[in-house]
Amino acid sequence: MGDDETCVATPVTTIEVKGPEESYKAVVDLVCLERTDRVIVGLPLSLDGTVGPQARLVQRFARGLRRTCNVPVITWDERLTSVEADRLMQEAEISTRRRKERRDMIAASLLLQAYLDSKSSRPH
Repeated sequence: MGDDETCVATPVTTIEVKGPEESYKAVVDLVCLERTDRVIVGLPLSLDGTVGPQARLVQRFARGLRRTCNVPVITWDERLTSVEADRLMQEAEISTRRRKERRDMIAASLLLQAYLDSKSSRPH
């Protein structure tokens, strides 16, 4: 979750992917519960910035989510967020088992923080 005023991203939960329809419902339920005004979806671009097979799957997922969700759905470059999440947890001396449990949540928080930072650096 992120806050436009403070520009701070905070991990909330991880949604296990069980197929597109169940995933859409889980995201929509979270949007309603948290009263969010948009959804940011990590886009796994290749290191050179191109759209590969995994990014195409995510784009397809985002299109389906847009049809289901009543708020804007924005894709955002997520390159190296998992690597950064691992580095931060290693520096914090979090055990390997706990890192695996938290990796996606921390990476998502880093992704959202990058999105919020990009919005706050724009002239108003």
